[in-house]
Amino acid sequence: MLATATLLFVLDAPLRPELVTFWHPRARAQCPATPLAAIEVSAQDCAALEVSGRIDAAGPSLDPAFDVHVPAAELTRPVPGSAALIGYGADGRTIFSFPFSAAGAFKLEVALASPLASALTRLVLTADGQSTERTAVSSDIPSGEAVATDDTTVVLAWNARSFPALRVATALGGGFVGYASGSGTFEQAAIRTSARRLIVSFSDGIHSFDRSLTVIGR
Repeated sequence: MLATATLLFVLDAPLRPELVTFWHPRARAQCPATPLAAIEVSAQDCAALEVSGRIDAAGPSLDPAFDVHVPAAELTRPVPGSAALIGYGADGRTIFSFPFSAAGAFKLEVALASPLASALTRLVLTADGQSTERTAVSSDIPSGEAVATDDTTVVLAWNARSFPALRVATALGGGFVGYASGSGTFEQAAIRTSARRLIVSFSDGIHSFDRSLTVIGR
């Protein structure tokens, strides 16, 4: 077990979480606001909700989602199929309904403008007459601990009960180096990187919050 007192990382972003990721310099106004809107390929990077999961004989499963920016050409197009991802607001209204077809593992990049993403409180995946859902686990402030154990490895520790998954990058908008998930209040994961500064995206289940941190020990 890592000693908590020696592992505190430095949060450079504001402590109060917001339902958006860092502003992306290449985001364009012509990006689609909803997953069913027309997609202009000329838009370079667009706001999207990245959703992954699995559909098999055991039924559908849904991983924690992340707010991302992706090239317009990589946005997932809706297609008729036996599956659908539906997003709801706090008042029960349907924010979007996205039909698709999948067997086994899948990943969707669903176009969703920031105002609509902020209103999202629940995701429901339906497939072959079965369904599963995710809601935000908590409203806690993302926090954790990080330390370099050697020149190529960083150990991250965080409250996975509040933030069940995280993604790690070495720079904003790129340099993805790892993914981790868990359910404990002091979850630990080893990430292979020699970077001195990381961008960590904490997912509460349906939203993610980016934090910049300096690796202790480098």
